[in-house]
Amino acid sequence: QYGSPWFNILELIELRGMDWSSTYRLVRQLGNRAGFDWSAEAITGVLDLSGRRPYLVQLLAARVTDDLNMQGRDRVTGSDVATAAGDLLDEINLTGSYVGFVWHEAQWFGRLVLWELLQSTTGLSLRELSRRVRQQLESGQTPLSSGHFDKRFDERFYWLADVADALEYRSPAPPGNGRNKEIGFSIPLVQRWLKQLLAHETDFRQRALAGIVEELQA
Repeated sequence: QYGSPWFNILELIELRGMDWSSTYRLVRQLGNRAGFDWSAEAITGVLDLSGRRPYLVQLLAARVTDDLNMQGRDRVTGSDVATAAGDLLDEINLTGSYVGFVWHEAQWFGRLVLWELLQSTTGLSLRELSRRVRQQLESGQTPLSSGHFDKRFDERFYWLADVADALEYRSPAPPGNGRNKEIGFSIPLVQRWLKQLLAHETDFRQRALAGIVEELQA
């Protein structure tokens, strides 16, 4: 959302997931330079939770090493990563964090999409996800024509998948069957935070439907 100092010089650079071997090597080498001995289990934990997104690898690894510095230790274990991730999730706010912006900027329509995905123990096809969200709106008597629904759903899904990088296609589908591809969360840390956020939300559906009505009237 900020102007690039390389405007008209460089094309867009996507900071999506790095490949496994490069990220593994990066964490080990940088950790060694800083004087920390990362176990294989600890590195795998960081890579798994972060979805190998560079900014989240840095965030989580820095949190782990900060904790170990305070304890006077230099050997990083898998349990150290798990503890740091749990503490990090507890501290994430809804607006200004590496993860919280996904919820804050998704708007109520996008939040309903995320909520539906969280209800499924496996991924959903784009077609099934769309059907479930539409069913929620109809059950709440939210006024949306078919065309308006498709437009709103596509806008929010595109934002969550391509801009926020929170969702991804998990399995290939034959050409022409894009809406049958399986959709899931791309970053486990994001999924865990959303589950934690909504764990005690007993009236989320009602709040989401009311919020969507307000968005449509704006």
